[in-house]
Amino acid sequence: MTEAMVSLSEAARRSGMATTTIRRWIETGKLDGTLRTATGGYSIPVTALIGQLPAGTWDKVSNP
Repeated sequence: MTEAMVSLSEAARRSGMATTTIRRWIETGKLDGTLRTATGGYSIPVTALIGQLPAGTWDKVSNP
């Protein structure tokens, strides 16, 4: 089974965090499994992102 991944902008939108905060987490190694895309963006594993967020902040509308 493939792990769910989101872009940096999608991660920010669904978590309510700033893109600069998430980018800092990527650069400091807090988001294991993050991949660089061919266009220079990021593909972030949802589980790694959720692990860094305060409880209940990920996508209050629907689950990933």
